[in-house]
Amino acid sequence: THQKYQYGKERRLVTSHTVELLRSIIGPTRWKTAAQLLTLLRGLGNELHDAGGSREPAIGNMVRRVMFIVRDEADNFPSGGGGDVDNKNMEKIDELSAQVD
Repeated sequence: THQKYQYGKERRLVTSHTVELLRSIIGPTRWKTAAQLLTLLRGLGNELHDAGGSREPAIGNMVRRVMFIVRDEADNFPSGGGGDVDNKNMEKIDELSAQVD
C-alpha cells in the first residue's frame, strides 16, 4: 500500500507540472481563434507524448482536459465559437490547476 500511495503522489505531481507547463507555454503565446490554440495544444501534447509521456497517461489526460476547456469556452463565446479568444483569460486553466493540487 505504501508503494500505491507513492505512485498516486507522483501522478499528482506529474499532473500538476503538466498543467503548469501548458499554462506557461500557452499563456504568453498569441492566437486569434480557438482553433489556433487547439492546434498549439495538440502539437504540445504530441511533443510531450514523444518525450516520454506515453509511459505516464496523466500527461495526455491533462492535455485533453485543457483542450476540452478551450472547446467549451469557444462554444460559450457569444459569436458562436469562432471569434477571438482572450489569451489573458486563463481562469479555467487556473481552476484545473487548483483542482490537481
